[in-house]
Amino acid sequence: MGYAVCWLLALVVAAEGRKNVLHIIIDDLRPELPPYKDSEFYPGSNADIIQAPNIAKLAKKSTLFDRAYCQYPLCTPSRASFLTGRRPLTTGILEAGKYFRDLHPKIVTIPGFFKRNGYAALGTGKVFHPVGDESSLSFDKFVKDDRSLVKAYTSIGNTWEAVSDEPHGRKLLPDEEIRDNAVQMLKNFVDGDYKKSNFYMTVGFMKPHLPWVAPQRFFDLYDTDDIILPENKKAPKNMPFVAWPHSESCILEQLDNSPTAERIEGYFNLTVPDDLAAQYHRGYYACISYIDSLVGDVLATLEDLDLHENTIIVLHSDHGYDLGENSAWGKRTQFEKANHVPLMVHLPGETEGKVSGEFAELVDLFPTVVELTGFPATAVPRCSRRKENLCHEGVSLAPIVKGKELHSPKESAYFVQYHHVKKPVKGRYLAESVLSREGRFTEWYLQHGHRQSPGRVFAEELYDHDIDKDETVNVIHDNEYAHLRWQLHQQLKSK
Repeated sequence: MGYAVCWLLALVVAAEGRKNVLHIIIDDLRPELPPYKDSEFYPGSNADIIQAPNIAKLAKKSTLFDRAYCQYPLCTPSRASFLTGRRPLTTGILEAGKYFRDLHPKIVTIPGFFKRNGYAALGTGKVFHPVGDESSLSFDKFVKDDRSLVKAYTSIGNTWEAVSDEPHGRKLLPDEEIRDNAVQMLKNFVDGDYKKSNFYMTVGFMKPHLPWVAPQRFFDLYDTDDIILPENKKAPKNMPFVAWPHSESCILEQLDNSPTAERIEGYFNLTVPDDLAAQYHRGYYACISYIDSLVGDVLATLEDLDLHENTIIVLHSDHGYDLGENSAWGKRTQFEKANHVPLMVHLPGETEGKVSGEFAELVDLFPTVVELTGFPATAVPRCSRRKENLCHEGVSLAPIVKGKELHSPKESAYFVQYHHVKKPVKGRYLAESVLSREGRFTEWYLQHGHRQSPGRVFAEELYDHDIDKDETVNVIHDNEYAHLRWQLHQQLKSK
């Protein structure tokens, strides 16, 4: 009894001091969600029919960032970037499956910072990708999930599958397991198992990443007749070949058996039949609703344990997703939909349904969370050289979260992509993009050997977002846009 009383007193002291952090990362989630239904980039979209009540409820008590972007539209590079506060060209992680500590063995991550500073650093699910040695280096306790389980419910060559609503007679799906891990760790924290006064916990949900597997009741929420398919189904006019999208392999395999799928030059400008496209959207949306229910379970536990009044909640995805726009199905493109991410931050007692139209980047998360928890901004300084172990390359968004303005608001967002092309000109290409309110400008560089710095400029893209938010026409060769091209080129070089 004495220990329990002491632990409760410790929690009271913590409530008067630093705040806890619940950091929720959702894989492949684009901001086509109810809180974003008025976004200028999703007009007439399916945001009205998507059912995600728990995320919507969280948004109403958070600061919602309407113009948030990842730094690389692929899981591994994006996570290595925002979890270390460094941009991809600094981490050197530009492909899937690469471990950032192979290049930066002593770098400090977000959970690692909190672990160093007396927090119980907890995690479960898809956080780092691959996780490498982070279970011990960045966390006090990290519980892995069994990702092989999902394969048992997915037919070969299929992209979606509905499973039984109740896990009786079937194993838990990975995200159900992740939910259970998160709930249990919160309970263990309150019971004093970690002997710390504060926690930082990262929960990484895997859906709506392919394959789109979810309980049947979430598929039943959507009728394909109600789903609005994108109008811009073709690749942009005048788009350079190096920019053509890498669609998900399982979708391409399924199209091989579809007699009505149209292709030009292999999979370039592939057109998915409307009935199949609607099924893809349905599977993706069902997984959003499924994950929303699991997020709701974690948030409900936070309240049941009386932790919510002292816990900052951050929810975002690792990158966006193309669902047939611009002939793309998946990520790994420089298009708006693949890089635009949902981002919301709840600060107890201070955020109530605010919406910010300022540019935000996932690389900003490290300094933002550190400042919001009560640490001085100098605790994680700006990087001045690449070999620093503890620093960031972002901007703290804490003033915006608190309803104030940044001293120097961002003019743009910046993201990159590495691309292997086999034909018509074989090579390795690096894209660097700057996105302003006027549009997106991209430079594609031809790489030499395995260099990860820009080589010579091979091709360029420019899209006028004032009149073409769907990015249907590359206007780089239009003299009318020469000044805009020059302006964005200067911004790109300053990044």
